[in-house]
Amino acid sequence: MTLSLASVRQRGAVYNDGQHDPIPVNESVMLKEMSVTPGSIYTTPDGEAEVMAWYNAALERFPVPMESEYVVTRYGETHLITAGNPDGPPVILLHGLSTNAVVWKPQFPALMNFRVHAVDIIGQPGKSAPRKLSLLGGDYARWLLDVFDALKIEQAAVVGLSFGGYLALKLGAYAPARVRRAMLIAPAGLAPLRANILWQLATAHLIPASYTSTLQTIYRQTLGDPAAYLLPEAAEIGELLRLLSLHRRPERHPRDLLNNAIPALPLPAVEAMRFTSPTFVLVGEKDVLFDAAHSVRRAEKVLPGLQGAEILPDAGHGLMYERVEAVNARLVRFLREELPG
Repeated sequence: MTLSLASVRQRGAVYNDGQHDPIPVNESVMLKEMSVTPGSIYTTPDGEAEVMAWYNAALERFPVPMESEYVVTRYGETHLITAGNPDGPPVILLHGLSTNAVVWKPQFPALMNFRVHAVDIIGQPGKSAPRKLSLLGGDYARWLLDVFDALKIEQAAVVGLSFGGYLALKLGAYAPARVRRAMLIAPAGLAPLRANILWQLATAHLIPASYTSTLQTIYRQTLGDPAAYLLPEAAEIGELLRLLSLHRRPERHPRDLLNNAIPALPLPAVEAMRFTSPTFVLVGEKDVLFDAAHSVRRAEKVLPGLQGAEILPDAGHGLMYERVEAVNARLVRFLREELPG
């Protein structure tokens, strides 16, 4: 799809927590020059430019008509890919770590009866602000509420993949009334990250010489079925991950390492049990990051609103690419409130 100037928009957030002044709404068209800013996640301006060139090319190849837009939050500007029925029920898509909203390409065609907003999580390799927030408190939940408010969404269905599933859990625990339903796909926050993956990640960030090769190894492991790499969408994300292994800045400060380790652990039960929205959990049998059976058992134990959980056979952490039709069918049925528990 060819993007026009009119398809890139900015909206302003209006805070409703009584603690922050409203940010003025700027309704003018905005095309920002992407350059390395303080706190950038990239090592060089050229590296960032390569990733942004990849992103823009991916938007040109988008499978459905869409808009690339920005909203303003107290934590920084946030980019979204918006598509579907303007009058349809709102759906918020949250991607995983080291990716961005483009990862949802295989799901967009199935969701055109909804108003879909795929969000670039701040601090990740998308078009949103590079600022990373603490996972110890409610910062990410407050950021998402700012996004909701900027979009004038009182309540939405939320779909989270991996780290996006963790953020969906945080949001639902912090503001359950804002989450109509939630589907968690291969989510963090239920089972602990497998020890070998945690060790590889720590090695990558702490030993400079191993950074690129170790990240490339981890990225290759995320899809359980190698044939999934033949899908154009999977190959596209694979190219993004290759670029990140070359250009992303390692995080070696103890504060950053601690913050990055938090989603590797299950969300505390006292927090997870505040997540009362109707929920469906979908995981892959061969997920190399999180044990599928462990995720399901803990979901059944700590999520009061759980309506169902399923392990897809022979699927890995990238099940949304490996089992596109199966994932999309379950996603649409659940969003239509047709999926039984």
